Amino acid sequence: MFQSTDTDGRLYPANPSIRYDGPIVAADGWYAIQRVASQTFVAHSVQALDDSPQVGAVVSIHHGHIIAPERQETRGMNKKRKPTP
Repeated sequence: MFQSTDTDGRLYPANPSIRYDGPIVAADGWYAIQRVASQTFVAHSVQALDDSPQVGAVVSIHHGHIIAPERQETRGMNKKRKPTP
């Protein structure tokens, strides 16, 4: 599946304890492949995810949870800050 995506780079198995951000470039019944850097991709087991990501969607995946950018938490490093006057 990765070879058919017309992308150059390295493909690694996803570590569920690491948070990955980026677009889904390919998906089938077994794996979802996510671009996490310009030449780096990770393969998530679809069975370990709480939902099936759509190809082209830009998401965060962490501990099997798929979070769309508009639903990301507003605390910690993702906290949206108010502009200073």
